[in-house]
Amino acid sequence: MAGIRVTSGDNSTIHSVVWVNPDEVPVSFIVVKYGAMGIATPDYIAEELYDIATGDRTLGESWDALMVKVPQSSHPEICRVRMIGSDGAAEILVGSHIVHRFS
Repeated sequence: MAGIRVTSGDNSTIHSVVWVNPDEVPVSFIVVKYGAMGIATPDYIAEELYDIATGDRTLGESWDALMVKVPQSSHPEICRVRMIGSDGAAEILVGSHIVHRFS
């Protein structure tokens, strides 16, 4: 299990720890937007990617930075998104390695 501190835009603590059981949520994301950060499930990221693919928003409107924690990594890592097609399909990459796919 991993602990993540969630803060508001002025860096005050909202929740000191959010626990994520890797058996229940093996892939989790940390989203940074306007100086605040939060933990997100793949379902949330998939919805954002669909909105990006359909032109309802851009990557910049969805988040300022994105990190991913997968079972193979010891800590969250900065990732990038490679969109595939126009239906929300995407690959999440850490460096040049694909660590998660949305279809």
